[in-house]
Formats: sequence, structure tokens, C-alpha cells
Amino acid sequence: MASMLRTRLLWIAAAIGGVSLIGLSGVFAQTATQIPAYQRTPPPDLSGFWQHGPIAVFEGVPFRGDPVHDLKGALDPTYFGVTFEGDSTAPILKPMAASEVKRHTEAATAGKPIATPQEVCEPSGVPNVMTLPAPVQILQQTEKIILLYQRDHQVRHITMNRDHSASLMASWYGESVGHYEGDVLVIDTLGMNAKTPVDIFGTPHSEALHVVERLRLINNGRQMEVIFTVDDPNMFTSEWSGRILYNRSNVVALEEEVCAENDRLPEGFYEIPTETKQIF
Repeated sequence: MASMLRTRLLWIAAAIGGVSLIGLSGVFAQTATQIPAYQRTPPPDLSGFWQHGPIAVFEGVPFRGDPVHDLKGALDPTYFGVTFEGDSTAPILKPMAASEVKRHTEAATAGKPIATPQEVCEPSGVPNVMTLPAPVQILQQTEKIILLYQRDHQVRHITMNRDHSASLMASWYGESVGHYEGDVLVIDTLGMNAKTPVDIFGTPHSEALHVVERLRLINNGRQMEVIFTVDDPNMFTSEWSGRILYNRSNVVALEEEVCAENDRLPEGFYEIPTETKQIF
């Protein structure tokens, strides 16, 4: 008798539990159907003209490795008459990179600065291209984004929503692929040659350079913030990040700016480099 009673109680408990579970699942299902479907955040409208001050110094990003800074402290971003004296003791620099920054700094303090890529009409590479003072125009399409720089008509092509190529031949701007993460455009660049510095202090990189840029609008679209991360184990002790702000420009078109017609600075003329062998 006692055994039959226990059996009946177990059946009743199971039945009640089943009803409860079914009831709860129904409630959850009903609640889920009442929640609006996820609405994808529209991509930011980055199209148009952008520009920053004549002196582009990368700001540090909290809780990340710092870029190289000037020994004199913060530079006036509106003053051209300044020497760039990078801190060769920056923690991110491996010995080879530190030596190159020191060479540039010593040359600058001696009044004989080493020419930058833009002064000898060479492409700037990434992220150094962000130091160019002239306007940049962004052409934004679904499958591709194009960045047009007034300085010597330099161009970057960002192909959207695809992976990097399996094999890359090193080039000035490498290969850039992009995608959106909410209201942020993410650009991932690999495959750059080692002919450019990463900043205004002559900080070098190797062909292992990997740069990820994150572009987003701030201040009601009046400014564009670019936060980028640099990884190159051959030159740097760790990844490091920098930040730079662009303002919307009121220019209506990019001007023609031909570097080879204006290769002059107060220090004298710079020789325009020529390639001595075929590289493609």
C-alpha cells in the first residue's frame, strides 16, 4: 500500500513539474515574441572631407601601450616651426627601433632633420598617413571605401566584408579590409613594406606590421575619432595604440598638390628618390 502511494505521489509530482515547465516555456516564448527584433545599427556616414591641424601628434589611449612622444612634451598642433624630437627610451621600442628614433632626434636637434616620406615624395604608409596635414576625402560605398589624400594624391582602398588574401606581396599601403561594428568602421591592414615610419619621429617598422583602425563620429558628426592599434613584434615590445581627431572640413574639392614640383624646405632641396630595380 505504501509503495503504491509513493508511486502515485511521484506521478503527481512529475505531472505538476511538467505543467510548470510547459507553462514557463510558454511564458518565455510569449515574452520573446513581444520583444522587437534586433535592429542593426546603420553604418556611420563618414563620407566627405576631413582635416586635422598641421602637426599631427598621436595621443595615447588609456590602458594601452603608448606611442612615442616628443621629448619637449606636448607639441602645439598649429605651429609649423618645431623640431620633432622623439623619446627613444619609450617602453614600446625594441633596441633597433629605439636606435632609429634616436638617430632622427639627434639629427633634428643638430638642425639637420632627416627627410620624411612626404618631403621626398614617397607614400606615407599606415598609420603614418594620418600625419599628413592636408584634407582627406572619404568615399563610402557598400563594398568599398576609398580614402583620397590631397597630399600627392595618395589613395587607400578598403575592401569591405572579406578576409585578407592568403599571400601578400609587400607594398606601400598593403592590403586593407574593413567591416562595421555598430557605429564604428574597423579597418585591418597587413602586407606593408618597411620603407615608411609609423609617425613623425621616424619610428620604424618591419614587414610584419599589422594595423587596426577604428573610425567613429563624435560631437554630433562634427569630428571623426580614429583609434588605431599597432602590432609588430620585430620592432615593438608590445602592441600600442594611438588616437587622432579629424574635423569636418569646409573644402568642396581636393586641390592638386604635386610633391615633385615642391620638393623644397628651408633646409634646402631634397632629392626625389627613384627605384633602381623592378619590384613588381
